[in-house]
Amino acid sequence: MKILFISHTFPPIFGGVERQNYYLSENLKKIADVTVIANSKGKAWLPLFLPYAFAKAFFLMFSYDACLLGNGVLGPIGATLKLFHPRKKFFSVFMVGNQTIIETVKIGINEEHCIFIPNGISIKDLTVEESRSEMERIFGSSLEGKKLIISIGRIVPHKGVEWFLRNVMPVLPENYCYIAAGGIVSANTVGDKSNYENCLNAIDENGLGKRAKIIGNIVEQDKLTLINSADLYVSSNIKVPGSMEGFGLTTLEGAACGRFVLASNLEGLKDAIQDGKSGFLLENENVSVWKDKVIEVLNNDSYRKEFGEKARKYVAENYSWESIAKKYMIEIEKIVSEK
Repeated sequence: MKILFISHTFPPIFGGVERQNYYLSENLKKIADVTVIANSKGKAWLPLFLPYAFAKAFFLMFSYDACLLGNGVLGPIGATLKLFHPRKKFFSVFMVGNQTIIETVKIGINEEHCIFIPNGISIKDLTVEESRSEMERIFGSSLEGKKLIISIGRIVPHKGVEWFLRNVMPVLPENYCYIAAGGIVSANTVGDKSNYENCLNAIDENGLGKRAKIIGNIVEQDKLTLINSADLYVSSNIKVPGSMEGFGLTTLEGAACGRFVLASNLEGLKDAIQDGKSGFLLENENVSVWKDKVIEVLNNDSYRKEFGEKARKYVAENYSWESIAKKYMIEIEKIVSEK
């Protein structure tokens, strides 16, 4: 099987899409003949990369069985290549969340063309040594005798950080602390709006200054320290009109690092977390349910650690990039054989 893989953004730039495209292409290479056309120089190069990628793919595609596009941004290239590729294998859309498929069908895409394959995880790249002292450095004060809850992700409304701060943290024991860390969305960014200032206000208004921190644009090493050392990982997402969680990759990363994960039973989080296996799904925006489960978990260290290890093993067995690449390969072979 010969596959042409086109990626509009690729390492050394590193974000969610870049990681997904890199690890998927590298693991596909282990089981197929894969050629990668990739932009590794950032968004500024896109105006030059897109015509270059199309021109190169135009001549290469006649000797390839299928073309895999790394992101919907490349859709126009795929649609144009389809006109010239003699076997016309551009018939399916791979999506990392079932909720994304539902939303896609709403805008007119045939559901038969949509295939769900979750994101993968590279556990070795996520794992660092657990360090309580480094957590204290990041938190800014001693955590002696305290339990640390974390959330990782962009500080935007649907992530539910503000909801957790206003509704759950005030009813938890005083020795429970919380860090929400992730990217701060620019005011000029299209899409989800920043919730950073609202979260800071929630801390002040609820007297949580000594128990809760919001860390914007956290550096990767500090993120890894938190995700390998915290006592509990939460993704308390809420329903926000016009926005949704496509998959919940950082939640899966928490489980991959042996954290006990609690997540809202909502949208893409239902695809990232398998209830009772890699974490637990809770009713979104139900304060008493969240309060009781957080206390239950943090009051039982042996249960928390045993389940965290169970979750780590489950993720390693089911979400490694090697296994995800095989899922892609199976579907690509089906598509090619049917046309």
